[in-house]
Amino acid sequence: MMKACPSGSNSTAVCVAGACGLTCMGAYGDCNGDPIDGCEVDTSISTEHCGACGRACDGANVATAVCAAGLCAPTCTAGFGNCSQPAAPAADNGCESDLGTDVDHCGACGRACSGTNVASRSCAAGVCDSTCDLGFGNCIQPANGADNGCELNVTALDASCGGCGNACAGLLDCDRPNGGPAQKYCGCNVNNECDTDGNGPAAGTCSGAAGLCSCDATLCAVGEGCRDAGGVNECSCNGGAGCGAGQACCASPAGCFDLLTSPASCGACGRACAPGLACAGGACACDADAGCDAGTGGAFSCNLGTGRCACGAATCAPGERCQPSGQCG
Repeated sequence: MMKACPSGSNSTAVCVAGACGLTCMGAYGDCNGDPIDGCEVDTSISTEHCGACGRACDGANVATAVCAAGLCAPTCTAGFGNCSQPAAPAADNGCESDLGTDVDHCGACGRACSGTNVASRSCAAGVCDSTCDLGFGNCIQPANGADNGCELNVTALDASCGGCGNACAGLLDCDRPNGGPAQKYCGCNVNNECDTDGNGPAAGTCSGAAGLCSCDATLCAVGEGCRDAGGVNECSCNGGAGCGAGQACCASPAGCFDLLTSPASCGACGRACAPGLACAGGACACDADAGCDAGTGGAFSCNLGTGRCACGAATCAPGERCQPSGQCG
């Protein structure tokens, strides 16, 4: 006696090798395995079976789960993005991208921090604040649209000498080599350039070879000029007291910094190292494995001897970290 195979909605009954089965129509699926009710789930819209039976939309950082055309398209909690949207059969990953810190999705999905003139890419609060190669500044940090990397050449700008907004005080100008062929600092060429308070050429003398001012025979720090202090000429940083030994006078950020060791002004005024990196010899360097992790999903480590990060088997350039892609940058 012939036996009829059952079928329910959105399906056609089939018999294969003596066993009953179903062929589902369109995006419908037989997710409960019961042929009586046919292909009961529309996998194009079901958040529990999105794109395939059993493929649930992940709830990580999700405010409202949504399945559209077989892809999970949720409303994300504030600050997160559903940027990768994997398709079946791959598992969904919710709103996986932290838009506040992800260098490939900084502020919005697909908005990558540029690598132009950049030593290490970085994203903070949805804005690319990447560390620059020496001689460049990340002075314009757009919150929307494409990022522009380290867009300003700061090798000879009196208003941004070596770093964004590092304005040379008084008559000092930006033309002194410091630590490399691209880097400059505020210095003097002739005596009257050392006058920072308007008292004239007697306010100081210039050591032209080094570009440093001397005030009553006291050699000033990088970026300092001379001021009148009750008839005595003294070295001055930004109109105030002079800097200590081994420090440089910066206008932005304002103050005295050791450009060889300060992570906030490493190699140049205002050149901040990427989060987790220290400053050694005027170059950004790692001092622990954790400093090399910029959200990478791969292996990372720090060579304490060189201060350089390694991403898997690849050794990074100085100042680079291991990015979400698993590569140096």
